[in-house]
Amino acid sequence: MKKIFSILIAFFFLLTVVGCTSKADSTDPNNKKFKIAYISDTYGEEDVKNKEIIDGVNESFKNYDFSFDIKVPKSSENYETVANGLLSSTKYDLVLANSPAVCSSLLAVHSDYPTSNLGFIGYGDETNNSMSITFKNEEGAFLSGYLAAKSTKTNVLGYIGAYENKNQDYEYGFMSGAKAANANVKVEKAFTNSYIDAQAGSKIAEELVSKKADVFFTVCGAGAIGVDNVIREKGLKVIDSDLYNKSDNEIKLGEIYKIIKMPLCLYVIRLYSNHSIKM
Repeated sequence: MKKIFSILIAFFFLLTVVGCTSKADSTDPNNKKFKIAYISDTYGEEDVKNKEIIDGVNESFKNYDFSFDIKVPKSSENYETVANGLLSSTKYDLVLANSPAVCSSLLAVHSDYPTSNLGFIGYGDETNNSMSITFKNEEGAFLSGYLAAKSTKTNVLGYIGAYENKNQDYEYGFMSGAKAANANVKVEKAFTNSYIDAQAGSKIAEELVSKKADVFFTVCGAGAIGVDNVIREKGLKVIDSDLYNKSDNEIKLGEIYKIIKMPLCLYVIRLYSNHSIKM
């Protein structure tokens, strides 16, 4: 299985970087039809980020014999059920995910199906049968911190993350950018302990508002929905990370946006190494 996984990912790399125009020449070493699945978040196939990933897979394999199934969970509470269903079927050579909550759900059930091959996009946790693409999140976060510090009227910023020991590249990048712009700025930090808890986001936002924060940076997935509700009510501003970038223009000061399609196609650089790719 590990050999097949390596062949599949290597194949993905060759398709994208070298390109191919003839289907007659497009046969893998084992004449195998590869089966790939992607679990999106609840926003589904038309969401910009999900669409980039879907288009990236289809573009890379368009001249080759493969099948591609897209699973859209009905709710965030359904992520683990969908993940379990895909891995238990044992019919896929590779299961992809991008949403941190979906990636976490795949990892939660993976121990029951240890030979399943997982691919994470923008999520750094790995198992023996998975690969990750991570990004230089600290760079976008630095610019977000700089913008926030230049925009605050109270000299207090709010950083709302999901978990205290996760996404620290965003956290330290944001704090560094804020201090580079304004040495006197204070960053109040808090964590929702979830990627899907909007209620926790609301509660924390209220707490940070009481501490005079007037510009927020959200790295808490769907928790940002709750943060946005408070910010809208208070007339404040938010900068979206790419974990959730759906704030409306009324409150959005800026956002981190990643072009996922190309890094997705470079998945394969990490064929046999033990570390994530950083784009």
